Amino acid sequence: MHVTKTFSTSEAGLIYCADLSVVDTLRAMGNFGFDRPRTASMPGLNSKLSEIAALLALRKLRGFDEVVRHRLHLVQIYHDLLPKWTFQRRAHGSDAYQFVSVLPPKNPFRTARVFS
Repeated sequence: MHVTKTFSTSEAGLIYCADLSVVDTLRAMGNFGFDRPRTASMPGLNSKLSEIAALLALRKLRGFDEVVRHRLHLVQIYHDLLPKWTFQRRAHGSDAYQFVSVLPPKNPFRTARVFS
């Protein structure tokens, strides 16, 4: 959640995982590698979220839906204005674009002859 990302909190990160055993391992790694009992059993780092970053994240949530809608609108404009370009396929669900990946046509700027 770096400041240049779509959802920024100044400096933070987020992991989503449905596998509880992986979550336990990640929590231990984020706590300096300390597992139960308080023994450093793996590589680790400090992954605590500061109070300021947490407040920024809560504040950012208030307008995030509008940010996502605006970015989806911009992506639609790109699609409309660049019909011959190949856009990266979207995953299922909602996207919060930070950038738009495209592949230009073979000769995107070869549309007319220039005479001197």
